[in-house]
Amino acid sequence: MHTSPSRRRLPRAVAGAATLISLLGAGLSGPVAPASAAAAPLLGAPEVGRCYQITQAEADARSTTAPTVDCAEEHRLQIFAVVEVPARIGLKGKAFYDYAARTCNPLASDLLGDGGVAFRRSAYEPGWLFVPTREQQAEGARWVACMIGVAGGLQSRGDGGAPSQGLEETRGTVGTVSGRLPRDRRLCIDRLGGAIARTHCARRHSHVMLGSPVSLQGPARVRDERAVEHCRAKVRRAQDWIWIWSTDLDDPRRFTVACFVPR
Repeated sequence: MHTSPSRRRLPRAVAGAATLISLLGAGLSGPVAPASAAAAPLLGAPEVGRCYQITQAEADARSTTAPTVDCAEEHRLQIFAVVEVPARIGLKGKAFYDYAARTCNPLASDLLGDGGVAFRRSAYEPGWLFVPTREQQAEGARWVACMIGVAGGLQSRGDGGAPSQGLEETRGTVGTVSGRLPRDRRLCIDRLGGAIARTHCARRHSHVMLGSPVSLQGPARVRDERAVEHCRAKVRRAQDWIWIWSTDLDDPRRFTVACFVPR
């Protein structure tokens, strides 16, 4: 499941209409571990530094029983941390997602070498999580696996629904975001009809980033407005532009805005 609190909008859409690509995941279902099982909090946790080669639908799930693979093989997600979740927080609801963000995001920033402007130039997608299965939770497991992948544009889930944000299948481990990124790690936008998604620039894309992202500060309630103001001034002419903002990984008080124009 994905929990990245980032917003992407089509600023020239009809007033009040906008596209929200991702938001905090829904609460988890499943039994609460009994107190007698507290001795096995990391039961079933995956190994850090390994990867998952799973379908997009499996990546969207809350848990998996899939085996991990060496990251030199093709994969969608890399495990960069496994953290024990305090019993008082549990594995569902706002308290859990807040804890996961506070814990996983700074570790993702350490992995990438940046959690703000340089990170947002990249197509890396932190914020993917797995928690124990219901059976593991029943035996006392209470961990969260923090994972990262590469944005793969609009992808079908195979259920007949509309395509939505997906992950690319890649090889190798995640690198730092310093310096000039290769095309398959730079962030572009994939737009098809009214749907938009993040993707890397070596894949099909409709929009490219205009200049560099900018780091701003302010509460969530003003971020949409400030992102639109920034990109409208930056674009300077009427065209089909798109903006996104993302909370910085290492400082939740700050957010980074990027503007995109047709390629």
